[in-house]
Amino acid sequence: MVRSTQTDKRLLLLILVLLISSALSAQERIEWRAVEGIDFYRVEIRQDDTFIEEQITSESSLPVILPEGSYEFRIHALDPFGGVAASSDWSPLEIVEQVYPFVARVHPSWILGTEPQALQARISGAVDGERGKSRYRLVSQEGNEVPLITAELLPEERMEGYTAFLWEGTPGLFPGDWDFVMTNPDGREARVEKALLVLESIENDWPRNIQLHWNGTFPYGDNLEYQKESFLGGSIVFAHEFRGRKIRQRPGFRNFGWNIGVFYNQAEMESSGTPVTINADFISLNMGLHYGTPFRFPVNLIIHASVGVGYTRYTSPEIDRDLLIVSDAGDDFYLKDMDSFDFVFRTGAALRIDPHPRWFLDLGCSLSGSFLLNRSALVWGPYAGGGFRW
Repeated sequence: MVRSTQTDKRLLLLILVLLISSALSAQERIEWRAVEGIDFYRVEIRQDDTFIEEQITSESSLPVILPEGSYEFRIHALDPFGGVAASSDWSPLEIVEQVYPFVARVHPSWILGTEPQALQARISGAVDGERGKSRYRLVSQEGNEVPLITAELLPEERMEGYTAFLWEGTPGLFPGDWDFVMTNPDGREARVEKALLVLESIENDWPRNIQLHWNGTFPYGDNLEYQKESFLGGSIVFAHEFRGRKIRQRPGFRNFGWNIGVFYNQAEMESSGTPVTINADFISLNMGLHYGTPFRFPVNLIIHASVGVGYTRYTSPEIDRDLLIVSDAGDDFYLKDMDSFDFVFRTGAALRIDPHPRWFLDLGCSLSGSFLLNRSALVWGPYAGGGFRW
């Protein structure tokens, strides 16, 4: 049985379905669906009715390398003898300049989930025209996507050379790492992996506090020979918890921070060989670190350590500082000559009780020491007090 050649051509015309992009870059390709029984195709390209190029291929696609401009093309299905079995109509072909999306940096690199703020990114290769617009989105490690829209910020909020973005109409970003993705209309994509870390919001996030303490001192070691117990002392301390990205990623370290404080103690001294009572007024400025257990209990453990510089001034209720004190041991001295600057360290631990989210009480014990080249002194003592967070 012999089929009509005209019928075959009509059938091939129906089967020859072109998958054409209306706009191609200078190094894209034309693609079509292969026709059963056809081994070769001839592709013709023209511009302003002027023939530009002709290629024969056995594939169902053809790379296009042309200057930017408007063209037309058509495809012929060739029979085994090289004749034309079927042809498509001329179709428009738009060659556009290649634009590659690129994202250099995203700021900020981390946020709290409850903090509404804009993202700013340094981008290039964005498309915004008749052929479409670049799309921006955040993609989580689980594949969830949150679309972004460009936004205008106040001049003082805008970073030079950056584009601002906001997310809208979403329940927000859940904690975890998010990729920043920029996609152009031609499908090209730029991705910054783990560009944004969303951290879980900390309940009652008050990182600062001020503390007032009473503290006693009890001599230790060699100090026992000349220093008496004292209950006259106090301190004022400012503390601030670290709130950096690395700390917030680890809930167990959320109560880790730095502190600076002024400490005062007065102690009564006894000098061998003299009947004079000597008072030592000691004041120091210390700076250090503290850590608190992160349990959601009304009682937590606080440990601290600090170093600083101290000054000790010696007085007596019985004699002026400028008068010579005669010692039976022969080492006469002036009180003013005993004054000294010392290197000081202080460490301790306390139970922190939280009767209120902003207010707290401390009950603890500390060990402190002062050091000079020719002497050292260690004291320990309880302390009690409280503070306020904000």
